[in-house]
Amino acid sequence: AGHEALLADLGVTREAIARFAAGDEKYAVMGRSELLELRAAGWRVGSHTLTHRTLGMLAETDVRAEVLGSKRGLETLLGGQDEVFAYPYGEPVHVGTTAPRICREAGYRRAYTTTPGAIAADADPFLLPRLDYKEFVKEGLS
Repeated sequence: AGHEALLADLGVTREAIARFAAGDEKYAVMGRSELLELRAAGWRVGSHTLTHRTLGMLAETDVRAEVLGSKRGLETLLGGQDEVFAYPYGEPVHVGTTAPRICREAGYRRAYTTTPGAIAADADPFLLPRLDYKEFVKEGLS
């Protein structure tokens, strides 16, 4: 029910999902107007690197280019400061030790992993876990 309600709120039908899944374009990106529309509707728009590379496997200069380039690009595109980052793939091996430090130095306030869990009061703000909404609506997914 929760999954269906979320899709309904977003105006997405099951048929549209099936058509998209059957198509060739798997990684569509949003344009500036779509991002501004989301932000105006109350969504947070944060950085996610320039090219979706695995940061934990890159040299520091490449991590810095991915993180800072993404931050600057999104700030320019949206006309404001970007304070939140989400690591591509997001598990500890994908994040590594350099990326959290660079996110902190870049001026982000927090960065999210894909490690499941609730955020504890003493959590490192640059290694935050997530609760996936699908965990709450498993019965509706197939």
